[in-house]
Amino acid sequence: MQYTIGIDGGGTKTEAVALELGGEAPIAEMVGGASNVFAVGFEQAVSAVTDILDRLWTSGTLSASDCAGICIGLAGADRDEERRKWRDALLRYARLRGVPEHMRLLVGNDAEIALYGTTRQLAGMVAISGTGSIVYGITADGRKLRAGGWGHLLGDWGSGYAIGLRTLQTVMDSFDGILPPTRMTEMVLERIGIASPPELKDYVYAPERKKQDFAGFARICIEAGADGDEAAQAVLREEAQKLAAQTAALVRRHPPFASGELVLAGSIFTRSALFRAAYEAELRQVSSQLRPVPMKRSAAHGAALLAASPAAER
Repeated sequence: MQYTIGIDGGGTKTEAVALELGGEAPIAEMVGGASNVFAVGFEQAVSAVTDILDRLWTSGTLSASDCAGICIGLAGADRDEERRKWRDALLRYARLRGVPEHMRLLVGNDAEIALYGTTRQLAGMVAISGTGSIVYGITADGRKLRAGGWGHLLGDWGSGYAIGLRTLQTVMDSFDGILPPTRMTEMVLERIGIASPPELKDYVYAPERKKQDFAGFARICIEAGADGDEAAQAVLREEAQKLAAQTAALVRRHPPFASGELVLAGSIFTRSALFRAAYEAELRQVSSQLRPVPMKRSAAHGAALLAASPAAER
C-alpha cells in the first residue's frame, strides 16, 4: 500500500498524519516534540521530525519502502536556503531508512499546509495563531505574501507566546499597582509553584527558559478571560487586534484577498472565543466580504494531501 505523510512542525509540538495514496482518512497519526528551528535549534528540530518518521516506520503499520511522498510544513522555514537545508538533512535520513529515491519530498511553511488542508488549493489567505503567529497569502498566480511571523523577538503578535508573555507582565503590573488585581496572579503562582510575583523573575530569566514555556501561559489568560477577568480579556482583545492589523496590511498589498476566504488556524483561535470574536470584529472594518472560516482538517492532514497533489508542483 502506497501512502503519503504530512508533517506539521511547530514551536510546541510536531504532528504527523499518513494517508493512503488517493485516500482521505488517516491511516496513522503521531505527535512529537517541537521542530521550530528558532525555538529549539536546527539539530533538535530535525531530530523531532525524524523521530516521528522512525516511530511511524517501526509501528508495524507502514513500510518506508512504500512511502510515495512526504510534505513537511514548518514554522520558521520560509526562505529558500532554509528549505534546502531541511531537504538535504531529510534526504540523507531517507536514504538511510531505505525510502525509494523517487519519493516526493516537499518542504514548506506551516501556513501553506494549513491553507491547503481547508481549501484544497494553494491560493488564498490563512491566519495562524499558535505558539507563534503569521498571516500568509498566496495569490492566484502563485505569489507568496506574508505579514508577521518574524519570531518572538521581532513580533509574533497575537500568538500564544505574545499572550503568555503579556500574562506574566500583567501579573507584575498588578503587583506594582499599575493594574487592578487579576485572577491570573493566583493562577500563575500556582502553576509555577511560587509564593509571590517577585519570584517570577527567577523563573522568566532562567537560562533554560524557551519560547514554548511562555506560550503555555496563554491558557491561563484564556481561562481567566472566559471567567470574566478584565485584565485577561484586555490582553486577548489587544493581541487579536494586532493580528487583525497584520491581516489588514496583507489585504492592502493584495486587494483580491478582501473578497475571499480566510482560514483561521492554530490553538488560540480554537481555544478562545473572545480572541476570535475580537479578531473578526476588527476584520469587518477591513472588508465586509472577507469570510473567516475554521480549519476543516489539521495542518498535518493538509500536508499529507499536498504530498500527493499536482498543485504542489507550482
